[in-house]
Amino acid sequence: ESTLQKVTESTIDPKAALRGEASYKRLWWYSVLLTSLVALTPLVVMTIVHYHQYQKALQAELIYPISRLLSNTKSSLESVISVRKSALALIVREKSFQDFTSEDDLKTTFGNLKDSFGGFVDLGLIDSQGNQFLYVGPYDLKGKNYQEQSWFHEVSLRDLYVSEVFMGYRNFPHFVIAVKHEEPDGSFYVLRATIDMQLLNKQIQALDLGPSSDVFIINRKGILQTETRSHGDILNYSTVAVPSYSTQAEVIGDYLEGGQSRILGYAYIENSPFILMTVQDRKDLMKNWMSLRNDPLWFLIGSAILILIVVLGSSAYLVNRIRVADTRRTKLFHNLEYTNK
Repeated sequence: ESTLQKVTESTIDPKAALRGEASYKRLWWYSVLLTSLVALTPLVVMTIVHYHQYQKALQAELIYPISRLLSNTKSSLESVISVRKSALALIVREKSFQDFTSEDDLKTTFGNLKDSFGGFVDLGLIDSQGNQFLYVGPYDLKGKNYQEQSWFHEVSLRDLYVSEVFMGYRNFPHFVIAVKHEEPDGSFYVLRATIDMQLLNKQIQALDLGPSSDVFIINRKGILQTETRSHGDILNYSTVAVPSYSTQAEVIGDYLEGGQSRILGYAYIENSPFILMTVQDRKDLMKNWMSLRNDPLWFLIGSAILILIVVLGSSAYLVNRIRVADTRRTKLFHNLEYTNK
C-alpha cells in the first residue's frame, strides 16, 4: 500500500509531471537519432564508396584517351621527321661533292624528294665554309653564308641535325634537317632541306579536343615552335614550364594554371628538339560525367528526406502511444488508490 501511494503521489505531483514530459522529449530525440543513424549510415557509406570509385574511373577515363592520342601523335611526328632524315642521309651516302655539278642535278634530287615524301620546301648544298653554292627553292638564297648560324655548327659536329624553328633568311618560321657528308680529304658538304611546318601542324591538329583545349609544340628551352590559343606567340617563351623528360607520353591530371584546374599532357619527340604539349580544361571534359556523379548524391538526399519523414512520424507516434499508456497507468493507479481508501 505504501509503495502504491508513493507511485501515485509521484505521478500526480506537478514537478514529477514536468520531469515526465522532458523524458518523453528525450525519448523522442533518442528514437529519431538512433533510427536515423541506423537507416542513413549504409546509404552514406555507399555514396562515399561510389564517389571514390567514380573519381578513380573519371581520372582513368580522362587521362587514358589523352595519353593514347599523345602517344599516337608522338609516333607520327617522330616518323615524319625520321623518314625525311633517312632520305637525306641516303642521298649524302650515295653522292659525293663532285656529283652535284649543277643546279639541275640538285633540282632532280629535290623533285624526287618532294614526289616521294612531300613536305620539302627547298634544298641547298653548303660547303665546309658555310657557303650555299647550290640552291633549289622559291627564295633567292644562293650564295648565302651560314657559318655563323647555330644549326651549321651543330651539323658539323653531329653529322645529322634537326633544328629548332627559327626565322633565318626567309623571315618566316621554319625548321631544317641537315646532313653532313665527309670527303676523303677531310672536307665536307652539308645537304640542307627546309621542312614545311604544315607537316607538324597537321599532326598536332588531331589532338584538338575542344574549344578550350590548346595544342602546341615547344622546344627544350620552352620556346614556342607553333601557334597557340592562349599560351604565347610563336618563337616566344611559353607560359607553360618545360616538363620533366620522359620517354613516354605523360598526363598530369591536376595541373593548375591561372587558379584553374587543367589537364596537362606532353610527349618528347625523340631525336628532335620538340616537345608536344596539350592543355585542356577539366570542366569541359567532365561535362558528360557531372550527371553521373550527381545522381547518387540526389538519390542520397531524396532517400534521407524520405527516411527522416518516416522516422519523425513513427517516433512521434510511438512516443505518443507511450504517453497515452503512461496516462492510463496513472489513472489506473489513482483508481486503485481511491478504491483502496
